[in-house]
Amino acid sequence: MSKYLQYYKDIFDGKPFLRDGKETSLREKTVFDGGGIRMIYDELDYEMDKRGSATVLDFGCGSSVHWHLNVPIPGRKDMTTATHHFGKKLRGFYRYDPAHPLYDIKPTGKFDIVMCTEVLEHVPIEELPELLTEIKSYLVEDGVVIFTVPKGLSSNAFPDGTNLHVTLMETKEWNELFDQHFDDHILIHHGKK
Repeated sequence: MSKYLQYYKDIFDGKPFLRDGKETSLREKTVFDGGGIRMIYDELDYEMDKRGSATVLDFGCGSSVHWHLNVPIPGRKDMTTATHHFGKKLRGFYRYDPAHPLYDIKPTGKFDIVMCTEVLEHVPIEELPELLTEIKSYLVEDGVVIFTVPKGLSSNAFPDGTNLHVTLMETKEWNELFDQHFDDHILIHHGKK
């Protein structure tokens, strides 16, 4: 197990991390809530419409609040859950995050869509090929992976001062890496360097 995975387990267990150089914890600051889905609602809608309906794996879901709590959804004035927003188009979903105690059981099935939002920048570059191979193992043959990856450093750090965003690459580099593993992927590479 990577030391970073253990750090994230500790963070989800309530142990401190640094935010803007000051010690905090998840009890005080909401991070790792799985809110990256808000950036990909359009892509999820499109992929579900294309298939008629779809199963979704939220890989690296964090605390995953968007699936069961009312949250703002782009393009809507009201707040709702992701399950309500997608309705019957969503045939099923599974949440997996190896660091989160509620969602650390690996999926056993295959999915039409794997979403991986705000995850890969937290993984050391040398561990990415193995992780991407694992993600591919959860896809049906004509499945798609949707990634969001920030371009810059995080305002959060591990207790030892290491920035939480341990892997940063150019858009072209991310796409080249994904092309080695997936037939179909969508990348939203966002933010400032």
